[in-house]
Amino acid sequence: MIQSQNNQTIIITQSILDDSSEFWIKRPQALLQFQFQDNLQVVNRNRLIMKTLFLGDHYIKYGEEQYLDVRNVFLEILYHPRTQQTGFRLSKNGEKLDVYGEVQNWVEVLKKYAIQSNLSQKYKILKKIGEGCQFQVFKIKHKITGFLYAVRIYDKVKLKSSNYLLELIKKQVTIMRQVDHKNLIKFYEMFESSNHLYLIQELLEGGTLDDKISQTYFNQEQIIFIVKQTLNGLQELHKKGFIHGDVTLKSIAFKNQQELDSLCLIHFSKVILIHVARNNNKKILSSRPSLKHDKNQISDLQQLGIILIKLLTGYQFNQYNIPNCMDDIKSLLNFQQVDKELEELLKQLLLTDFETQISETNTPLELLKSDIFKKQLEPKNFILKYQALNEKTSLTHLDDDSLDVKSRVHTLPFIENRQSSSRSLSQRKPNITPHRMSKLHKFEKVLKPPSQTLEKRSSNLYQLPRMSILPKMKQKIQ
Repeated sequence: MIQSQNNQTIIITQSILDDSSEFWIKRPQALLQFQFQDNLQVVNRNRLIMKTLFLGDHYIKYGEEQYLDVRNVFLEILYHPRTQQTGFRLSKNGEKLDVYGEVQNWVEVLKKYAIQSNLSQKYKILKKIGEGCQFQVFKIKHKITGFLYAVRIYDKVKLKSSNYLLELIKKQVTIMRQVDHKNLIKFYEMFESSNHLYLIQELLEGGTLDDKISQTYFNQEQIIFIVKQTLNGLQELHKKGFIHGDVTLKSIAFKNQQELDSLCLIHFSKVILIHVARNNNKKILSSRPSLKHDKNQISDLQQLGIILIKLLTGYQFNQYNIPNCMDDIKSLLNFQQVDKELEELLKQLLLTDFETQISETNTPLELLKSDIFKKQLEPKNFILKYQALNEKTSLTHLDDDSLDVKSRVHTLPFIENRQSSSRSLSQRKPNITPHRMSKLHKFEKVLKPPSQTLEKRSSNLYQLPRMSILPKMKQKIQ
């Protein structure tokens, strides 16, 4: 029940995400593990009676052959006028179940599966923070707790006009309801009005890894930590029976701007069920054996391997051409002086193809057992690239071995006794050499910017052109 702008009551009897018109169902075939079993008061024929209710997964057991699937039914918080007890109402298509008693734990579980209609009563919309082709994202604040969240708002008219988009939303909501892990974006609850659908999610204010890679230096310890957290998220998805299918720089995000351990996976639009992938793969291979070596599908771990190459070397490889690029990748790793443990981890990632991924072996879990992840990792927060040259950094006391990754930085070699016949250089003092740069990419001798001195800016003819000392790549770089 919703109040419109004209203060007219609008009754929504069934959610746009609900395909079934039945309220009560028979015993589901799935094996249920009940989370709660409580003696609660329920309304039966306008009378309160005591009833033992069971809650397991997304089912409420009301009787031996009477169950309620709480997915996409409407949830409303109630207060009994006579007993003053708190309760909740689940309703759909004119049928309802009213329950009173100690229901706080029940509501916390139900709000993840059911749909509410009082968004404006619980949250205050602060500002718009993003948008997509079919949705808008706003930053919101809970009116009681003060916690900040993000809400993704969909236009129901557009959803009804596009079956593909509607099915995509259903799939994403189904996945997010089943997973609860710190390295996966968290879904809290959902609201629906006559015109819009609202998905309340975790607020991510740190941007994506794609944003960070152009603003941040990553040492090897931080890179290992990023890979470990991503593997943890993938392991949770695989354990629940899902393949992410879109592990890219843009699908790895951070909850906080400066905290490296706030990483989480997002973008579940290309998720595949593992058992469906297994059956489809068997049918394809049985009908067309020639496709056995056709790598038209890439695994989550191979996609993570491509990200690892990008973090180590700065190069982006074609995900469908990895087998032909192994020699070039190895030469790049040798040039960047990558540790052998990291090189071995990268090899394991790249060799785990799609067919291996959908086998019975849980590959993310096996990779997490590697020796490289057994070390105590305590990476520092992000180091911004574009700090002022005269700013003292707290990293000067670190061992240089932890900062030996020269990602995306093309520096000039040290040059001595350079001679030139240029007249502009003839008046210069002899034996002038460039300032040597440390591994932190900072000048050992700090000069004030020209804007902060009254001296005339010196000629730039002595500056050498920018050079690249990375080996030439034969393959296409995306």
